Amino acid sequence: MDKRLKIIKDRLEREIKTISLSIEDQGHMHKGHKAHIEGKMHIWVEIVSDDFIDMNPIQRHQLVYAVLSEELKGDLHALSLSLMTSGEVDEYHRGEKND
Repeated sequence: MDKRLKIIKDRLEREIKTISLSIEDQGHMHKGHKAHIEGKMHIWVEIVSDDFIDMNPIQRHQLVYAVLSEELKGDLHALSLSLMTSGEVDEYHRGEKND
C-alpha cells in the first residue's frame, strides 16, 4: 500500500471506530488531469462504523473531512466516500439477495 494511503487509513482508524475500512487509489482514472500530473491523490474510501448512527449523510462526510483536513490541504485532491453503519450494510446485502 502506498505510504500516503497508509497514513490516511491509519488516521481514519484512529479517529473513527471502524468495523471495516477499504481504501483505493483511483488516480489512474484521472490521468492527464492537472491534479494527477501534480501528484495529487484521488481516492475512494468505504467505512462501516456505528459511529455514524444518528448522523445524516452530510454529517458523516463532515466527520471524515474533519479527520482528513490536513491531507486535504496537501496532496489529497479528490475523495469519494461510502459511509454506512453495520445495520445499513446488512440491509444493503439483504437487498442484493432479493434482486
